[in-house]
Formats: sequence, C-alpha cells, structure tokens
Amino acid sequence: MTSVAYCAVIPTPNLLLPGLPHVPTETNFLDFHCAHSPQWKDTRLFDIGDCFGTFHMMLDAEGVEPFAREVRKEFKTRKARSNLPPGDAVLTPRKYVVGTCTLAILMRVEVRPEDFPAVDGRSTITNDVSSFKSIAHAASLIYDLCGKPLKSPGWASLGERNGMAVAFWGTGSTIDRHYGNLRPVIALPSLPPADGLQETA
Repeated sequence: MTSVAYCAVIPTPNLLLPGLPHVPTETNFLDFHCAHSPQWKDTRLFDIGDCFGTFHMMLDAEGVEPFAREVRKEFKTRKARSNLPPGDAVLTPRKYVVGTCTLAILMRVEVRPEDFPAVDGRSTITNDVSSFKSIAHAASLIYDLCGKPLKSPGWASLGERNGMAVAFWGTGSTIDRHYGNLRPVIALPSLPPADGLQETA
C-alpha cells in the first residue's frame, strides 16, 4: 500500500506559474497529497527540478498559450461516452516526462484507490471538465507544497466533478511501471538551466 506523508483538503491558494497569469481552479478545495513512499520515486535518482519542467512542457505540448483565455475541455477515459464530436475530447490517461519526473493526468476511476487515497472515496466518474491551465496550476500546488520543501512527489484531484487527478511521480518508479501503459505525450531528458525551464527566484 502506498504511504502518504501529507494529506489534506485545503483552500486553493493563488499560486502563480512563472509567465502564466492566475487561473482559478474549478473547485474551492483540492484533495491534495504528498507521497513519500519509495513506490513513487527512486530516491537515488529522483530530481524534483525535473518536475518544474513538466508542467511547462505540458502547456507547450498541448498548444496552450500562456496569456490566452482559459479553454475548458472534456477529459474522459478512452471507453467513456462523449457528447462531443470524435477527437474533440481529451483522452486520458496522459503523461509528460522530463528526465526523472513524470507528470500524469488521469481520471480517478482509472487508478487504484491504494495509490490515490481520497477523502471522498473512489470516484466512478469517467468524464469531467477542466482546462490545461487549471491542471498546470494544480501541478504548481504539488510542486510548491510537496516538491520544493519535501523533495517529494504527490497528487491533487481536480475537475468540475472532482473526477480527475494530476500527479508527479518518479520516472521508472513502481507507480510509473504500474501505469506503464501510459504512452508519454512527450518525453525529454533532464533539461539544463540554459533551456529556460529552471525556476526563477
């Protein structure tokens, strides 16, 4: 079973990504967890600095302009029905890899409850509405509250119906191998500071 070092339902802070204007998340509270279990990372190799690059890379890979208006989208499992034309919904799971860190977007119905314990129990929702900007802000919450102070991966729930999860975990970790059928949307080696993805003070 995956151990969780920190678990809380907390007010969503006004976190800013560098170069990205604030976009409120769709819920007032996030189910938020820092995971210290070795299943979530390889302690010898995991570099939290790589995680900072993943949510910027996600926005680039999905064609999201930093200062464009927020675009709400339907996120769904591959088997879920949709009222949208084929190709308009965003299929999950998705993952983005930079070196030792993986950012994943999943529907909570797709994950094992022991890996993603939630205060509201296991979700049965197969589609939900969010935006890549809201996902990036949830990722920044994990990075600011788990990554920087604790050097830890973690995850948060989101979506208008709280049916989605965004997670950081170590590339090649036990969790990563369990969800190994997720083909990365994009994967890059660790990026040096010269590539402009380093955190600014």
